[in-house]
Amino acid sequence: MHQTIQHVERVFYTALAFIGTPVNLLAIVILSRGKCGVSPCTTRYLVVMAAADLMVIFTDVILTSFRTYYYPLCFLDITPVCSVNMVLFRTARDCSVWFTITFSFDRFVTICCRKLRTMYCTDKTAAVVLTSTSALLSLKNIPFYFQFEPWRIIENVPFYCKTKSGYFTETWWVALDWLDTVLTPLLPFALILLFNALTVKHILVASRVRKRLKGESNGQNHRDTELESRRKSVILLFAITGSFILQWSMIVVYFFSYIFQGNNSADYSSFLLHFKKIGIMLQRLNCCTNTFIYAATLSRFRAKVQILIEKEFSSVGAEITVGMLSFFSSYLKNNIARHWAKLLCLQKHSLKNERSVQYERLHPKENLLLFQRCLLHYITFPNIHHNSSPVMLKIERIGNNCRDPEMESRRKSMILLLTISVTFILPWLINVAIF
Repeated sequence: MHQTIQHVERVFYTALAFIGTPVNLLAIVILSRGKCGVSPCTTRYLVVMAAADLMVIFTDVILTSFRTYYYPLCFLDITPVCSVNMVLFRTARDCSVWFTITFSFDRFVTICCRKLRTMYCTDKTAAVVLTSTSALLSLKNIPFYFQFEPWRIIENVPFYCKTKSGYFTETWWVALDWLDTVLTPLLPFALILLFNALTVKHILVASRVRKRLKGESNGQNHRDTELESRRKSVILLFAITGSFILQWSMIVVYFFSYIFQGNNSADYSSFLLHFKKIGIMLQRLNCCTNTFIYAATLSRFRAKVQILIEKEFSSVGAEITVGMLSFFSSYLKNNIARHWAKLLCLQKHSLKNERSVQYERLHPKENLLLFQRCLLHYITFPNIHHNSSPVMLKIERIGNNCRDPEMESRRKSMILLLTISVTFILPWLINVAIF
């Protein structure tokens, strides 16, 4: 069992590093450019959250876990270096958690506190809040540098980090450990649940009041433009905080078992130790899920990702993408035909006679067949001028006639639901499989 969990950890952390690092870098680059459908204040929060998640992956996965798996006994194992890395990891972890709290509070003020909104929800205030939070958390974690002592001396050089025995008995260290545990994650859990509950309550009350004022209770049907304008922000808030709560829940459960079992890990059962490892894996997974949430909830963010892929992908990458699309085309049908056919085939060579083409609506099966012909045409004759291709003209007619607003709305909701579900359910399935 122990070897199995070690193998799962190695595969998981390797995949997390190779996926989480470029995903967070992509989020930082795209969000930093702005114009993603959210306010500059919200953009600043999302950028620093992605940066904090990237630092967690770098300090914990690449510099700590990879050190054990791929390059044992290197300069990273020297005790002072190891101690500094642990302080940086604690600071990055705390910043990742508390930046989520500050973002939740900012959205709470935006939605529920109309008078305070104009003063607090600004780009300048966000910068001050984030800077102050980072500074305070850094100061809080500096004493943890002195938590460790050398485990082995090799040629008068101290190696490895071993927790001092007095860490579990001395009053100073016990108080600091409790403060660290309360600040991450117990207090954040409580604050997120509080802010979300107050936000939901305000939305429900405001919705009922506005419906009565607009006469919807009498059978009239009016669109609430103000609530619709906040819908994107509310969905983004609940997706991020919901993902945080789900993926940190096992660590919170382990903390309460830690209280009842005592401080000595030697007394823990193997089940509890494995439960802790799975909880840590879930906690680290939270560092790469936010970007997928942005892509699921922000249409402009998805569009910028598409533009970036179009500019940066090589021809080999495009052909690989074509192969993947041909596999999934039977499910996504019209959406793939409309978005990716333009991306791979049409945007390089604009159709001069595009306006003169008489668009026609075709059956979905015919859409799929013509789209596959378009992909085959692109792979086989990549250098042919696409303007003269009848397949290109026909796929253009298909793409512009298959837009269904209702299906688009359902697709976004399904993407959001699947993103949150998969990121939480997969580690639990691993847990069940191991035990």
